[in-house]
Amino acid sequence: MSINQIALRNAFKSVKGAYASAGRNPIVTPSDLRLENPIQQNVNYYQFYALQSEQNPGFTGGASNTEIRLNTNDSFFAVLAGLYIAKPSSATSAEYFLNSYPNPSTFTATTAAAYQMFFNNSTLNIAINNVQYIQNFLTSRFREVGVAQAGLGATSYLTSASVASTSVDSFNGDESGITALGSIIEISGQKKADIKMNVPTGLSVAPGTYDRLALVLRGFLALNAATR
Repeated sequence: MSINQIALRNAFKSVKGAYASAGRNPIVTPSDLRLENPIQQNVNYYQFYALQSEQNPGFTGGASNTEIRLNTNDSFFAVLAGLYIAKPSSATSAEYFLNSYPNPSTFTATTAAAYQMFFNNSTLNIAINNVQYIQNFLTSRFREVGVAQAGLGATSYLTSASVASTSVDSFNGDESGITALGSIIEISGQKKADIKMNVPTGLSVAPGTYDRLALVLRGFLALNAATR
């Protein structure tokens, strides 16, 4: 069993125990939130919107069709997180991969070099009702480069010689780019969630038209359990 799975099991017991101590018994299920943001050139932070009722000005209609947000009646307990970068072919495409690092064969060499900022020199902050629960959490914790890399092949990390190309990066959806937050963070549909990734400077190049960041929060959904 992986360290992430152990963290989730322990967190589930803690969440159920906390509700039991409060005399409550909501349905608690394993779940994810997936919060997205278009990559922009002249910004120094990215605000992620966790609630279905919130509008992200970067997306037409206020949200992406591949996001998973929280209903205002529910609560979500974040245990793990992953930061990814993606290159959809259109604003509404659902046929694209999440990447745990910017591969030059996917984003071009120049763009990928600029995007390294997101995975090496940026920070994640999470505050709930103005109380800071995650502060200056380095996004380098999320960066994972697989042994098999698209355009380079399985032995590219060992040699600079030409090797057979692979079509996609190696990727484990349960592990790649996922790390523990170090605490259990309750995001309630009835509380203000301020989830922000700070970047040190604006991008030095223009991003791809539909390129985006995706922040995945993994944990547990408590149905109809939101509290003010």
